Amino acid sequence: MIVLPSAAMAGVPVEALLAAGPEWAKQFVVSYAPSGSMFAMLVEPQGQEESGGPKLLALGDPTYPLAEPDAEPPTPPDHGIAILAVDPSANADLFGIKVGDALLAYNGVVLNSGADLKTVPAEEGATRIPVKLWRNGEVREIEVAAGELGINHDPSRPAAEVVLAQRAAGEVLKPLTRGESLARLPGTRREVELISGLFPDGHATILLGERATEPAVQGLARSGALKGLRYLHFAAHGKTNPHVAMSSAIRLAPEPDGSAEPLAMEADGSITAEQIVNTWDLDADLVVLSACETGLGRYAGGEGYLGFSQALFVRGPGAWS
Repeated sequence: MIVLPSAAMAGVPVEALLAAGPEWAKQFVVSYAPSGSMFAMLVEPQGQEESGGPKLLALGDPTYPLAEPDAEPPTPPDHGIAILAVDPSANADLFGIKVGDALLAYNGVVLNSGADLKTVPAEEGATRIPVKLWRNGEVREIEVAAGELGINHDPSRPAAEVVLAQRAAGEVLKPLTRGESLARLPGTRREVELISGLFPDGHATILLGERATEPAVQGLARSGALKGLRYLHFAAHGKTNPHVAMSSAIRLAPEPDGSAEPLAMEADGSITAEQIVNTWDLDADLVVLSACETGLGRYAGGEGYLGFSQALFVRGPGAWS
């Protein structure tokens, strides 16, 4: 019996119902497929016989960056104008003023409120105007061009209040960023070692620890080596995106010195379902994602759940787990 995804049957224990049913029902073995069209692909012969036996790529226990210790935040400035926004390519932007900075003085005038800021008109011919600013506890002195700065600030709130509010907002958003710390998974190392031991010498490519990086996997994809592998096994952290299913990601170790290709999508240590669709070419019989949430996705009716299962079937494997 093949069971396809259905929101109405999400909590139905099919196996238990068959086991409790009449004798003829107990002969069925229950299997699950992401969708009807994918099941049709599964029953078709997949992969080619390799000389010397099938080959494996197994990855596990990525070396995730250690969490940076939380430092004591600096004391906000006791005066100044806190910057809420900087217009792109405006005067302030061109001279390095950033959101979160606080202007302490402009052209020798101490700034206690927005009313104190009187910019020097560009037509007066002055080439550089001295500015003193606060940034993360440091006071810096820079020069800007004459004319409007192109900044946004709240004239009704003191700089310290704005800086504290920006800091609080940053703490709330921190768990949502891609830079959160991830715990090592030492058990996945044993998992990979046991699986790779089932293959003859020279037939298993193993990526562990610092070698379990996104560039290493994507390098295999670019070279065409992934297509020559019968089995792929990834044991790492995973994260689903319920709103943008193809942004769901497997979290691998980042390259220690950053990507060798700055314009590539492989500088953050994540392989998304979208990257698999766009860059992988597979002829595998089995791809295992031993990672949290990789079986989830956005429900799409008869086509099951959008996410890794769809991405992997599109790229050609005959089975997925």
